[in-house]
Amino acid sequence: MVRKTGIFFALWAVLIVLVVTPSWAQKSFSLNHTMGVNTYPDQAAKWFATQMEQRTKGAIKVKVFSAGELGQEVEQYDALNLGTLEPP
Repeated sequence: MVRKTGIFFALWAVLIVLVVTPSWAQKSFSLNHTMGVNTYPDQAAKWFATQMEQRTKGAIKVKVFSAGELGQEVEQYDALNLGTLEPP
């Protein structure tokens, strides 16, 4: 169980890095995960977004997309490779 959780959060961290907008000048990025709304991972993502905004005094904003709103993992990976994934 611990190993699955660790793997999940490692993959989640990779997705965060991959979904970051190309320009830090925008100072915002989208975080997409495929877990349901109000599940523990969703709550953690929302907490992360809140902490990021608070600790940077609003300089960096994170918009959380739950339940694969931007696509499932494989779709996201393919879109990133094609350069077609852009936050709405």
